[in-house]
Amino acid sequence: MELLELLPMELLELLPVELPELLELLPVELLELAR
Repeated sequence: MELLELLPMELLELLPVELPELLELLPVELLELAR
């Protein structure tokens, strides 16, 4: 996903692999841009 590419690799390693949970942690503005 393009959204994941915007996040630092180190941050991704700390976050859970589950995308639904990851998306909930992101700002709504980022989600709108990902669409």
